[in-house]
Amino acid sequence: MAFFVHFDKDCVASDSDVAYVRELSKYTQEVLFITNSALSDEELNKVRFGNVRILLRENIGFDFGAWKDAVAACGLDRLCEFDQLIFANNSCFAPLWSLSKVLNEMDGRKAVDFWGITEYPRGYAAASMDKLMIDTHIQSYFFVMEKTLVASPAFEEFWNRVAYHEKLIDVIEYEETEMTKFFTDRGFYYDVYISESTLLTGRMQNADPYIHPKCLLLLGSPLVKKKTSQFAFIDERIRLQHIIDQIHSGGFDESEE
Repeated sequence: MAFFVHFDKDCVASDSDVAYVRELSKYTQEVLFITNSALSDEELNKVRFGNVRILLRENIGFDFGAWKDAVAACGLDRLCEFDQLIFANNSCFAPLWSLSKVLNEMDGRKAVDFWGITEYPRGYAAASMDKLMIDTHIQSYFFVMEKTLVASPAFEEFWNRVAYHEKLIDVIEYEETEMTKFFTDRGFYYDVYISESTLLTGRMQNADPYIHPKCLLLLGSPLVKKKTSQFAFIDERIRLQHIIDQIHSGGFDESEE
């Protein structure tokens, strides 16, 4: 099952968002489209296809608040029936190529209890945070929880403790950067698809998905952050666009990486 959190300030389900949901629907029994925007019936109809269900909610708590409500709405007994739960949001464009490469790669690795695409290393917290350091953590724009974790008391414990924050920085400080440690402290194991992501961040002094998306794309990530245009330098955006154009024209074979 996949939980896809949507937000758009103009209350639109973009073509990219719809394409992302459609891609998720290929690999799941059910996709729950959770929108924090007041979408019209016309916009909602864009995602009313196949195995997609819709959860409408107020815009509170950002993505973690939405996932918390989705977990509660579905119920723990039902969620335990699935082999995996995929958590995603529309902070990224639709995958540039099939998610099957990521899913098959992770299924073929040593079994873990949860995993993500990229990992951020331990380091100093942002000045606006209350804590001095943040722990190594999976970045939450896309992560997966396996049945071994979902069926454990820790899964319910984690989502019960998630708060409805009013500021995005608080979501990052108290939810995203705490989630990985919360589960590893309780004996669960994790992995990331791009194992080099932590090293890149340390070497490049902030090579996160906003600043250096080209590096992650070349390492196999199919996801590009929408806010790249706001944070990446102009030369990085030009190189990124060149690669994307090659992919769309068929001149770039990601299977050869």
